[in-house]
Amino acid sequence: MDTECLAQRQDISSMIYLDTLLFEQITSEFKKLMSKGAMTSSLNVTYDWFIKFHEYIQNDDRWEVMRNIVPISVQDIKDDPDRITEEHQKAIGTIQKSLNGRVRDYVTLCFRSFIKEALGIPTNFIHDPTLLEEIKEIGFTKLPDLQDEQLNKIDNFLRSQTIYGGDNQEDLTPITLDDAKAHHLGHIQTEDLINSIDVLYAGTDPVFLSIAENYMNHPVIITNIQSWWSFPGHKEAKNAQFFHLDLDDYRFCKGFIYLTDVDQNSGPHCYIPETHKFDTILEAYSNASDKDEYINWYTETLRKTDEDCRHYLNRDFENITGKRGSRLMVDTSGIHKGLLPVEGKRLILQFLYAQTAYTHSPVELIPFSSFITDQPEHIVKHFEHPTVQYALQLFVDFSA
Repeated sequence: MDTECLAQRQDISSMIYLDTLLFEQITSEFKKLMSKGAMTSSLNVTYDWFIKFHEYIQNDDRWEVMRNIVPISVQDIKDDPDRITEEHQKAIGTIQKSLNGRVRDYVTLCFRSFIKEALGIPTNFIHDPTLLEEIKEIGFTKLPDLQDEQLNKIDNFLRSQTIYGGDNQEDLTPITLDDAKAHHLGHIQTEDLINSIDVLYAGTDPVFLSIAENYMNHPVIITNIQSWWSFPGHKEAKNAQFFHLDLDDYRFCKGFIYLTDVDQNSGPHCYIPETHKFDTILEAYSNASDKDEYINWYTETLRKTDEDCRHYLNRDFENITGKRGSRLMVDTSGIHKGLLPVEGKRLILQFLYAQTAYTHSPVELIPFSSFITDQPEHIVKHFEHPTVQYALQLFVDFSA
């Protein structure tokens, strides 16, 4: 047995708590659609990926502990695909609640071995050690700006798309950009975003992919693509404009592109450095006068106030500003928010880089042949790269 795997297995096997905790911010879209018996193409990809993963850990004794962390068999999934969502969401929440870094490292080792041994996906993008060290240390890093030509193509595409306004994701309705200003945010649908080859190219740019892959130690899957406007003119923040943390996967990071100039008044991304580290959260726990109150605040309070963050964490907030075309990579398991704009609207594009193939925005796959025709040779070669195809498997059918 691999020495690293054995050491982690012995250390963590007694620390697996499989309770019923499900954090509110984890989406349930996959479960809802599966329960209706209607699997879209991306849901088929999710289903197949998890079948392969559970076959892998079911047949390899190195991953006995992983079978305890996510106690479902291949047959369980075939009998009831909802179990994928139920058990993996439960495990993600439990690991976050336990604040045990060795458990998380063990899970990462398991996924890395699966991707390498069972799927045969290579990792060979070059990374910048300085940028990688920044996201590891403080939870985010600013990347080189997007080139003007590509930026303009994406900007023009986004501004031509239908805007959806509403206070809740479930109640979004198509409206004009002017009418969307009555809401805090105006969204562009994922199913529209994936029709742009420039958006897909930006999300799989080696600058983004190399940082994400090296941060998580294995090839990643883009499990969500989002874009939205943030509008000024509102007295109070709403939803993700309050501090919160994301639980989109066991480990993940998000790439952001600013499509407008973002200063202190136009809704910059705000991050509390080092809160992506369990050690930081445990240090705050040790300093808390009421430890039960602190743990309840960290694990159960969905939207966190500035005052509580200062009280419990005693850390400065960092507003990440940037000109149009700025790119960020952020581990949003750390505590963060998008500030409410005071003046000037903000347009942003976001990519979620994850460990697993859990689809957050189920869509019909785009046939590869439909958007690669007549593209320059360097674009064709980019999308033929195995790591790029692995990253885009929830959005593009590379066999069609």
